[in-house]
Amino acid sequence: MSLNLTGTRFYYSNFNNIFWSSGCGNLITIFGNETDNLIGGCLQSSCRINNKTSSIVGCLLTIPTGLSSFFANMSDMVDPSDYRRKRSCGFASLMSYNFNFTDDFDLSNRTHAPTQLQWGTLIYGECYLNDSSDTSCTVDGEYCWSRMSSNHLCSCKRDFDGISYSRSCKGGRCDNYKYCNILCLNTPNNYCWPNSCPPHYEYNSLRFRCKRKTQTQNTRNLKSIIV
Repeated sequence: MSLNLTGTRFYYSNFNNIFWSSGCGNLITIFGNETDNLIGGCLQSSCRINNKTSSIVGCLLTIPTGLSSFFANMSDMVDPSDYRRKRSCGFASLMSYNFNFTDDFDLSNRTHAPTQLQWGTLIYGECYLNDSSDTSCTVDGEYCWSRMSSNHLCSCKRDFDGISYSRSCKGGRCDNYKYCNILCLNTPNNYCWPNSCPPHYEYNSLRFRCKRKTQTQNTRNLKSIIV
């Protein structure tokens, strides 16, 4: 099984997915594409164990960050003459981690597998809604966001306790909002990494967050005028 998202703004979530397989006696290998870039693999249990011809197993491997395509290959590693029972069908795919699998998982009528996609990356750093005049809110006003760049948003959640950690906006549109975070939006062929800071920010590798750039140039100019 394979699915290619290259050229879109969507990527496979490396936190909310896992590689799953069904069957027995097969070697499962996962590639980033159909020809190379091996991600990992796993070996299904023998078809002779517990007299079962099928089982649900997860392939314990790390899903790469920014994965936009994958190819799952299933190879028979058992001689069919080694057991008498007829083998069941099997599959291997990237699937959502919270999908409810059971031992009697039926593949006969299944045409798709649930997978979680990622369209943006949360960037740790301080931001304020009133940093931009381009501000929008949900209908119920629970969430508001302002545009920091072409692919960065400052997203905030309303504080229902009446305590606000964000500065007020003109007209009261941004009062009482806290839990503000920088959100980087993926673009085609450009995945947002945790250090993809917006303009006028720089990445602090010690604190693993984006911080506003200090205006050192203006400070130097001011000192030269005073002197």
